[in-house]
Amino acid sequence: MSMAEIDGGGRRKPRDDESNKFVPETSVQEIIKLLEEAGEGVPTGDISDEIDYTRDGALKRLRRLKEQGFVEGRDLGQGRPILWSLKYDRRDFLNAFEEVGDLTPTNTIAEEVGCSELVAEEWLFKLEEEGKVRSKEGGKRKFLWSKLSK
Repeated sequence: MSMAEIDGGGRRKPRDDESNKFVPETSVQEIIKLLEEAGEGVPTGDISDEIDYTRDGALKRLRRLKEQGFVEGRDLGQGRPILWSLKYDRRDFLNAFEEVGDLTPTNTIAEEVGCSELVAEEWLFKLEEEGKVRSKEGGKRKFLWSKLSK
């Protein structure tokens, strides 16, 4: 990433060398944490302030996360979802282990929760960072997951 542009706050916004698109500086994990801490119905403007995006930039990012199955948006009548919340929470993934057991592949946990494998993987890595689950590599970037004891 060598190309950059100065944003309104004087910070450099990195661009990808090949696509020339801006590279998001806020990870999915950070947005999950923000929405988890804030609770239900967080306005787009509040999220944009927290992640240091323009309102339009935050709206695009949130819509993409909605398409991927991470968040839900509630429309307040103008045709634009402007209140955001998580579609799943940590309990959904921790409770899945009660049904599927230990050393379970990501796709099985995703099926149990009813989400995509991408959503399950992001949540499981978050829970691993918190010491709630652990992963074991099962080859070809496949992971087997176990819930840790309390």
